[in-house]
Amino acid sequence: MDLSQVLMKTNMVSIVKFNAKVGSESDAIFVTDILSQATLANSWWQDKESRSWIIEVLFERENLIQVSNLIGSFNEAFNIAITDPEIVDLEQRDWLRENQESFPPLEIGQFYIYGSHIADPTPGQLLPLIIDAATAFGSGNHGSTRGCLLALSQLKSDTYTPGSILDMGCGSGVLAMAAAKLWSEAEIIASDIDPECVRVTIENCELNDVTHIDVLGGNGFQNEVILSRKPFNLIIANILATVLCDIVADIKNALSKDGAVILSGILDTQKEMVTDAYAQHGLTLDNFIQIDEWVTLIMKSNDL
Repeated sequence: MDLSQVLMKTNMVSIVKFNAKVGSESDAIFVTDILSQATLANSWWQDKESRSWIIEVLFERENLIQVSNLIGSFNEAFNIAITDPEIVDLEQRDWLRENQESFPPLEIGQFYIYGSHIADPTPGQLLPLIIDAATAFGSGNHGSTRGCLLALSQLKSDTYTPGSILDMGCGSGVLAMAAAKLWSEAEIIASDIDPECVRVTIENCELNDVTHIDVLGGNGFQNEVILSRKPFNLIIANILATVLCDIVADIKNALSKDGAVILSGILDTQKEMVTDAYAQHGLTLDNFIQIDEWVTLIMKSNDL
């Protein structure tokens, strides 16, 4: 069940909000990812004054003990300090309508991204993508996702034509579907280790009538299908900078000699670290896109 379906049922349950502060965005992402197994919705943002990262989650009151136990485990098990915690009951409201209104349509590069509640026609020659708010990352609002969509649009404008594409860590599947809209003849794999992301991506592919994406779960680059289908002409990885550095050898081994990679989930302070790691494996920086503090890299193999 996706988030919008869950929210439609909230008039029958008691909804509770938990919010607190953590020291870094990576901690915020990690905390909300762990809490997602017991929550309805998760978000995080940086307070501009304190520079602390604020996390906020909604969950049903019946899951209060489970969420509280998870929260209590972070400092002891993961050495993540959660400060100023607050748990409050929320008044009964039309959460579905409010959630939909918080996600207006977006025009990003060659794409028009909108929720299924939007009835307006797609403007101009933009490619439509229906993405409802859900339990998997990737609605187009985050700087890293926007950067990847712009990078895909740029490669298309540069007449780059990949025949095989891998979206590693696909989240909602928005980037794999965007690639499918740009290159309808390409063979595309969308992969994520999170079963919820796999489920949401499959649903989004059906919603957008995208039929030529194979959605995989499991063990990343060691998946038998991925091993059998490599090399890929284009690999997209919108994850975290530290993870991107960890998997650089896997990406290089799965990339064709004339291939390109789109890397995101990178803070501007981490750009040099990621660029250097990939340069050591024969990939050169072709271009980068910065949105706020987030950087998306386009790198290409120099093995020709």
